[in-house]
Amino acid sequence: MEDYLFVSDIHGRSPELEASLLEIVQNKNPKIVFFIGDIVGTDLLNELQKLFYNGVYNHIKKLLQTNPNPTDEEILYFPTENEKTLANGAIDLWNFLDNLYYSETDPPLYMVDYIRELAQYTHFGNFVSNLPKEIRNILRKDMEINAKAIIDLMTKFTNHGSLVAIIEGNWDNCTPLDFYPTTEHNVIPIQKRPFFFKSFLKSKNSKVLYFDTVSTIETENEIFVIWPFNDAIIPIQIPKFKHDETRKIILVSHGHINWHAVKGDTPMTSENQNIQINMGTTVHDLKPNTVIHGHLHIPGNDYSFENIPVKYLPLHTFRFIEF
Repeated sequence: MEDYLFVSDIHGRSPELEASLLEIVQNKNPKIVFFIGDIVGTDLLNELQKLFYNGVYNHIKKLLQTNPNPTDEEILYFPTENEKTLANGAIDLWNFLDNLYYSETDPPLYMVDYIRELAQYTHFGNFVSNLPKEIRNILRKDMEINAKAIIDLMTKFTNHGSLVAIIEGNWDNCTPLDFYPTTEHNVIPIQKRPFFFKSFLKSKNSKVLYFDTVSTIETENEIFVIWPFNDAIIPIQIPKFKHDETRKIILVSHGHINWHAVKGDTPMTSENQNIQINMGTTVHDLKPNTVIHGHLHIPGNDYSFENIPVKYLPLHTFRFIEF
């Protein structure tokens, strides 16, 4: 049976994913299509995020965990990926931004100072919000174009009778452009943000269900417990529903259940540490039959948590799942 289709972390556009979903629209008729978070994004932001995290941020954080006061040389030559160093990653990041929008600003005379500056940000969003306004405008325009294309694809599903449900991800609620230009986690109010996906979606297709709070979707044989990203950051009470042994409980979360099962020893931000704790507690208390999540992007396998099967969907993936 192909009743339930799950799509994870579109982050803007993926031609291969879109082509596959268009084929499904034309040849199959899923009962429910779950987009499990992070619809919003752009190819430019995706590449920029990789350069920021994989090229510099994750590695300088890893170094500082074991050596809080490294020398300049220890920073510059700290190994990263593919036989590169932190110095290589910082240069690649700087060049990408310079190619995106040429400025007359010279690169840092000492790249180590740039690396130390990057390490001060809370996460990628804080970094992006400190970029020049010309670059942020390029990213915003691209974001809106991509969002419209994905909503058009969702409309093809709703026109064919599928129920489409979005579980809000971290980028859908708050894009990397939605922070004040500081090194701290200060979010711009919704009414002042350059682009807010939920409002944009409702203006294009009001049939799509958008879940930004914990809720449920109940069918004859399943109870889908919907867990958006923001409700994974702090402890949230499990919603009340009538449970009987004939129906399976499926927890659908954007946030991860076990970071280490996918990412190994890659350092977590404090936000992801909170998600790890809160979603672990949720699974322990709810005891669902199956858990489904995305968020972590990199390729990885399904795993189990407290003997409960967990289906993991990486960046730009989709899967029919039976229960």
